[in-house]
Amino acid sequence: EVFIQDAPPCGEWVSFGKVKTTNEGDFGDQYGIIDDGGRVFFPLELKDERSVGRHPVRMLVHGDHSMASFDLLVLEPGTDAVVFDIDATLTTSDLQLILEVLSDVFFGNFVPDMYEGAPAVVHAWADKGYLVVYLTGRPDMLREASDSWLQDHGFPPGPLHLTETNLQVLPTSDGTGTYKTEFLYGLEGAGGVYLTAAYGNASTDIQAYENAGVAKDRTFIIGSNAGDAGTTVLTGYPEHLPWVQEQPDATNPAPAAY
Repeated sequence: EVFIQDAPPCGEWVSFGKVKTTNEGDFGDQYGIIDDGGRVFFPLELKDERSVGRHPVRMLVHGDHSMASFDLLVLEPGTDAVVFDIDATLTTSDLQLILEVLSDVFFGNFVPDMYEGAPAVVHAWADKGYLVVYLTGRPDMLREASDSWLQDHGFPPGPLHLTETNLQVLPTSDGTGTYKTEFLYGLEGAGGVYLTAAYGNASTDIQAYENAGVAKDRTFIIGSNAGDAGTTVLTGYPEHLPWVQEQPDATNPAPAAY
């Protein structure tokens, strides 16, 4: 059963109806998500469309009363956004991801190290009204851990997108590079978001940001690939913060957090 909250954070929770999980192929390919069965797709009718803003959603499983919780984000066309990779961009290395996967499988207690000053830079963009998007090649088994890591380290809220298939996880042009490119195309399509700046570390990040049309002087790369293909070297977040603070406020700001 799908519930959406009116007037968050204290408004009434309204039921929009019930739906069953899918059989494989019922919904085909929706926004790059392949219906491989056991998923829930819930199209809103025209009369139920939400206004521009952040709308809390709860999807309640009637069998055991477990829930999936998230925000439905409705944006004005052309909303200004900044995209961040996570591993070896906000965390200090890709090795942190490998250790996190192993920990999730066996113990579930590993916390990746973070680059000093990274939250302050992300907050500086968010405080100016930019939509912060976290785009990672992590497998979706790490969604909960990734959400928790971002929150526990003080990063501002924003859409978090993880991979759907094993191919997308591969750190190759055809793998993560294509996955990130297609996601950014989806964000920009039909008058969607405008990507003001992008942060990454890998050649696949450079590939995706170039394909999405992000200017090279606003494509900030940290680590061994910094400066490749005309990108801008990010030596560290504390050194970079004053530049972000000097940037203008978003022309088309994202909805404020409730």
